[in-house]
Amino acid sequence: MIENLTCSTNRALAIFGLGLCHQLPERSYDFAGVLWAVCARCSGIYIGLIFALVALFLAYRLKQGHGHRHGFMAWPYWIFLFAGLTFMGWDGVSSYAGWRETTNLLRWITGIGMGASLAPLLYFLMVNNLARESRDEPVMGGGARPWLAIAASMILAFLMVYPAGPWLGGVGAVIAALAIWLTFTLLILTLLGMLKPFYRSVGTWKDLLIPGLIAVIIGLLLILGLAALNEGQIALLR
Repeated sequence: MIENLTCSTNRALAIFGLGLCHQLPERSYDFAGVLWAVCARCSGIYIGLIFALVALFLAYRLKQGHGHRHGFMAWPYWIFLFAGLTFMGWDGVSSYAGWRETTNLLRWITGIGMGASLAPLLYFLMVNNLARESRDEPVMGGGARPWLAIAASMILAFLMVYPAGPWLGGVGAVIAALAIWLTFTLLILTLLGMLKPFYRSVGTWKDLLIPGLIAVIIGLLLILGLAALNEGQIALLR
């Protein structure tokens, strides 16, 4: 019975990465027999992004259920983004080219760095599209608080696998799948914020109910659609 449950769980979770990743088992985490939906690098990107976004929202201390629009990105952020792109690109390109061998540990670390470095930009776009109120403080500016929050989120993300992966078992795979879904949801929510009915209309959390529900549904449908498309391509190749 447990074996059947594990197989069913693996099939369900695989859908979340079927259209997004090569899903090679040797490059993916597998704890308690539950295989993660995407490889170690992709998992790091999604989890690093979501953990860093949560950290940013906490760092900017949303009050009374709403946030504020910000000034554009502070200049040190672009160094952070460049570093995230460079380290992940170096690890991926050099290993695929056969110049060196990489490991899941390096894939995980560089993925987290990439996801965390993208989080402030997504935060800026989402909040500035949706939030009703504004302030001049740039994202990742105005002190060390947001940087410390990002650093803490990266450490927490890393610990989710090293050493907590075996202890979490299949729960880690579920968290990774939810991170994929949440990433798609937030991207759709950001795009919805560009439409007139939702543009800068959010003053309280209640204002997020309708656009948030729409984004959750569209995000899931998009993931399922990509999975179905990829499955169809695989079937044609057979």
